[in-house]
Amino acid sequence: MDLKGGQVTLGEILQNPQARAMIRRSRYGFLLESPLLGRFSSLPLQAALDRAGGFLPPQVIRRAVEQLRRL
Repeated sequence: MDLKGGQVTLGEILQNPQARAMIRRSRYGFLLESPLLGRFSSLPLQAALDRAGGFLPPQVIRRAVEQLRRL
């Protein structure tokens, strides 16, 4: 998947069935059911990762980005 240098939006990622499936299989799959998800669909991936850095270990973030790149 082309992550557009981190500028791909969360909405674009979630439109990809393989990406949705990858997220659903992860321990963070519950986030797909969040009512707030729609509010963040225009958020660029890099901005989301910057925010997630305070909550997730760096290795988890790196692994997820690599998995998305391979799609």
